[in-house]
Amino acid sequence: MRAADFDRRSQRVNPENLPRRSIDPQTLRQHLLKPGDLVLEKSGGGDKQPVGAAVLFDLDEPAVCTNFCARITPAPGIDPRYLSYVFAAAYNQGLTQSAIKQTTGIQNLDSAAFFSSPWAHPGTDEQRRIADFLDGETAHIEKMLKLTSRQIDLLRYRFTEYLRTRTTVGRSKETTRTGVEWMPTMADGWQLHRLGRVFHTGSGTTPKSDNPRYFDGDHPWVNTGDLRDGSVKQAGKTVTDAALTDYSSLRMYEAGSLAVAMYGATVGRVGILTFRACVNQACCVLYKPTAVSTEFLFNWFVAHRPEILNLTSGGGQPNISQDLVRSLRVPAPSLSDQHDIVSEIQRNRMLSERQMTDLSRRLDLLTERRQALITAAVTGQLDVTTARSGVR
Repeated sequence: MRAADFDRRSQRVNPENLPRRSIDPQTLRQHLLKPGDLVLEKSGGGDKQPVGAAVLFDLDEPAVCTNFCARITPAPGIDPRYLSYVFAAAYNQGLTQSAIKQTTGIQNLDSAAFFSSPWAHPGTDEQRRIADFLDGETAHIEKMLKLTSRQIDLLRYRFTEYLRTRTTVGRSKETTRTGVEWMPTMADGWQLHRLGRVFHTGSGTTPKSDNPRYFDGDHPWVNTGDLRDGSVKQAGKTVTDAALTDYSSLRMYEAGSLAVAMYGATVGRVGILTFRACVNQACCVLYKPTAVSTEFLFNWFVAHRPEILNLTSGGGQPNISQDLVRSLRVPAPSLSDQHDIVSEIQRNRMLSERQMTDLSRRLDLLTERRQALITAAVTGQLDVTTARSGVR
């Protein structure tokens, strides 16, 4: 079992996709996890998710943990569920992080320092009452978290389907065939445009990284990581005049150009430049539009990203080529009608984003509520025999 198998919200082992290994009987007897043991991550972690999380092992099958984790067996008189909540409170309060040593990129928990910290606990019966209370309350919060996450997913799906409709058939009830298998229909009266005929396309390059003369200059240099299906308001890196002089393929594109990520973690994502910028070789830039507006095309790309990725080449990581981008066919009405559609889409996008922001805030509040409830219960600030839930 690895830290990747931790269900950090429920403080349990996630039984799905546990790796299987052949272990000799003697090693298995020595390191066998038993129901009621805790598994503590002692090495690994990162800035956003520090090392030191612990989960309760409650599976009915033989298992061991990796050498990056430690088995914790509760002492007699300590309820395992209660102890798992104590560890959760310590982690959420940052007490675990205070015992981290990091001399390389890997965080290591100073187990001696961590376990030497004093802590007070009630008797076993009270521990069980606290654990029972927290099991019930956290299960209710977890249900609300899942429902809220589901609402966000449905909102995102609904808006994507709305985009698909608006950028292919608009509000028209009459449609015609496109001849494109993954986009079979478009509004009657719309025209199907090949992107290579209605846009100029270009790309960029990466100067030699070991030459400091080329970087931290005055010219924004957009990479695929800057493309997040929205306006590109800032480039993560810049280049110098020397880079533009030495690399002819490093040309500047005007504000309003559309950049498409051809490969990398954000492959298929797009961004409209809000400033003059050059790009690296992983970006395809569409500029000088004619019959299709940049804003309309941006929304079409966002709506059809999954289908476009299905057309890509590459083994584990899909790749989009400039030739593929130029070959894509996009249905569109007149430019004035495109402007009206884009304005309507923007109004609905703002509404959808407000709704998702509200739901994301609810997720944050529920998570904070859960953490505060656990901390208050295991530190004696909350009498669980008289406590009333604040989330029902």
